[in-house]
Amino acid sequence: KKYQGFNWDDSLKVCQKYNININCYEFDDKNVEVPYKLFTNYSIDNQQANETQVTREIQSRDYNILLLNDDDGNQHLMYIISVDKLLGIKICPICNNHAVFTKDPNNNSKRKMDTHMKECQQNNGQIKKYITLEKFPKPFVPHITSNKTYRYLLAHNRVSEYKATQYYITFRFQTELQKIRGYQYPILVPTAVASTIKAKNYIKTISYDNSQDNFVEKWLDQVFSEALQIRDDNKYADDVPQRYEVHIIGFDYQVQGVVQYT
Repeated sequence: KKYQGFNWDDSLKVCQKYNININCYEFDDKNVEVPYKLFTNYSIDNQQANETQVTREIQSRDYNILLLNDDDGNQHLMYIISVDKLLGIKICPICNNHAVFTKDPNNNSKRKMDTHMKECQQNNGQIKKYITLEKFPKPFVPHITSNKTYRYLLAHNRVSEYKATQYYITFRFQTELQKIRGYQYPILVPTAVASTIKAKNYIKTISYDNSQDNFVEKWLDQVFSEALQIRDDNKYADDVPQRYEVHIIGFDYQVQGVVQYT
C-alpha cells in the first residue's frame, strides 16, 4: 500500500497514542542570530494521558522535528536530536522560557544558565521580579547630573557663571554622484568643503576642493588646529571642572561631530 503522507490534522491523535508532544521547527532566513524557530507545536494534557493505563506513570516527552520544503511544494520532516545545538541556544528545562546563547565568546553560558536554574527551582518555574529601592531616594535631574560643570556651579552657589556654548565650528560638504569600480551603485564623492570658525576675537572661513591633493585630510588638520582656540575661548575659570569639547556643526549633512580634548 502506497504511503499517503502525514496529515497535520491527525497530530493530536498521534500525540495521545504515543504520549508525546510534537514541536515543529522551521528555517527563518530573516533571523541571523537564531535562523531556526518554533513553527507550531501539538501537546497533550498530562492529566488526560495519566488516565490511560498505558501512560499512567509515564510523562509525555517532546518529539522535535524540522519542517523542510522542496522546490516541488512537498514538505519533509527530519527528526531533531538536539534542539539546543540546532538553535544555538540553551533553554531552561524548568520554565522553558529563559534561554542563553551557547556560542558565548566569553564562555559564560553555562554559568548564566546554572544561576538562572537555581532561582527557577526556588520559584517553581515562575518568573518573579523584585524592585530594590534605595535607602535614600535621589531626585531625577539628568540636566544636572550629566553636566559636571553645571553640577559644580550649582553646588557652590555659582549658577550665574554658567554660560552656553558661544564659540564653535561649522562645515558643509559639496558632493556629487560617481560610479566607482567595485560598487554596484553610484556613491557620493566629496568635491569641496568649507568651514566657518567662530572664535572670541574673530570669525574666519576656510575652504578646500578636489583641485588639491588630499583636501579632506588638510581640512581636518586645520579644523583640529582651530579647535584649540575654540576650546580656550569656551573655557571657564580654572577651578571649574569642564569637558573640553568643541562642537563641529554640519549643514545639509547627516553627520555632526564633537572634537574632545582630555
